Amino acid sequence: MGDLDRALAVESSRIKIRQEKRRYGKIVTILEGFDESLDLEPFARDLKRFVGAGGTVRERSVELQGDHLKAVRPWLEDRGFRLA
Repeated sequence: MGDLDRALAVESSRIKIRQEKRRYGKIVTILEGFDESLDLEPFARDLKRFVGAGGTVRERSVELQGDHLKAVRPWLEDRGFRLA
């Protein structure tokens, strides 16, 4: 994906951030609404490294282990994503 394609994919993405409580009271931060053409694997890798947590890409969404709502919002905005 070229720089222009990636910029268009970022601009057309409208990210919704939510949290779920899973087994044993564990919190998971879920990011949804990414453009179909955006490769989420490298994106998720950078995001996990930034927050210092594990996570996965699942069905066009990124799941982070833990409560990272406050850290993720400015990180996404700095990279040009629009939040829902």
